[in-house]
Amino acid sequence: MNVPEGFLYFENQRMKDSWIYKLIMLIFFVIITIMMFPFLKLSNSRGVNSSKMLLPLLIVLIVWAFIALLMSKSSLEIGVRNDGLYYRLKPFMSRFREIRFKEMECIETVEISAFKYGYGMHFGFGWKAYTVAGDTGIMVRLKNRKSIILSVKNLDRLRTVLSQLGIDINFRCN
Repeated sequence: MNVPEGFLYFENQRMKDSWIYKLIMLIFFVIITIMMFPFLKLSNSRGVNSSKMLLPLLIVLIVWAFIALLMSKSSLEIGVRNDGLYYRLKPFMSRFREIRFKEMECIETVEISAFKYGYGMHFGFGWKAYTVAGDTGIMVRLKNRKSIILSVKNLDRLRTVLSQLGIDINFRCN
């Protein structure tokens, strides 16, 4: 693995279930195809050009295919330097986002699933989640009361590197 310069810890996570996005695409394609039949029948009976009805449906299908392709190719990179925690979700983020240690209130371990925080990039009131693989992660609570959730492959190694820097990963923040 190619570790960027200056990182004490670095991991690159790939989307583990890219077949899910292919399945979603197949289901979406079937649904779009089924939805087209009534429009085609209606447009032909009224003398409307059916190509005008197909164009919006094809645009939706192409956009959905593009998003599914991006998600299946996405990867989350997490790194630790002396001054903070760095992350980026490729191809959606071109540069690393940083969380300085002085901005952190605490770090706790969290469980990640498709139902809790989901996979990919998710936002809620006061939190953001960047999760790609695995079922464990960390929640970084900032001093401004916002939280960032990151999936982590090697929690023990991350915990060791952070403890060497004087940062503890708790099981629960107070």
